[in-house]
Order: sequence, then structure tokens, then C-alpha cells
Amino acid sequence: MPAEPLPWLLGVARKVLADARRSSRREAALVDRMSATISAGASDTADDVAAREVLIAAICALTPVQREALLLIAWDGLSQSETATALGCTRAAVAVRVYRARATLRAALRRANDNARPGGAQPEASTNPQPIRNPAKEST
Repeated sequence: MPAEPLPWLLGVARKVLADARRSSRREAALVDRMSATISAGASDTADDVAAREVLIAAICALTPVQREALLLIAWDGLSQSETATALGCTRAAVAVRVYRARATLRAALRRANDNARPGGAQPEASTNPQPIRNPAKEST
């Protein structure tokens, strides 16, 4: 604690309030995205539901550190540097975790896609899985 605690405490309070405001904005944006997804997907087909279940299972199969890093970037819209700060590790560690998580997800989705085809047919060369993108970064 500094000799004069009042300025220090005011600085801490300002940062806590700023974090709360950012959190509220992210929560509101998430609710908006979820609402748009629900209304756009109101006519879910069985295939959409099955694909969503496969994706959820693949995400749950990730290691906890991979899942946390991936969700902070893809869901919460944080950058790798911000994610590293939140997780208390280096940006390089976050990059490795996200890379491995995405590779694991691609492999799981590819296996599920192959199993869904009659006779386990191989996909055409032109059907490459799309990388997981950060929608928050694309809107800017």
C-alpha cells in the first residue's frame, strides 16, 4: 500500500468499474448474438441439431486449458494477448493452446462427418473445414 492510499484506491475502483462495464457490454453482445442465432435457426432440422451436438461433444473433449483459451477467444472475443493476461500465461502459450484446440476440433468434426456418410465415404478435396473465426474481430 502506498503512503497515501486514497489515490491508489480510486485508481483500483476506476479499473474495477471499467471491467464491470466491459463485462456488461460483452454480456449484452452475447445475448444479441444468441438471440439472432435462435431466431435465424428457428427452423432447425435434425441435421442441424445433430451437428450442434457433435460440436458440443468435440468442445467438451478438449483439455480444460485448451477449451478455456479457445472459448475466451472465439466466444468472448478476446485477443491472444488479452487471453494470456486473463489466464496468467504467455501469448505464445495461448497460441499453442488455441492451435491444438482447433486442430482437435477439426479432426473430431471430420470424423463425425465421415461417419455420417453412407459407407464412410471420403469427402471431396474441395470440402475443407473452415477455421474457427472470431466474430467480434470480423465486425471491425
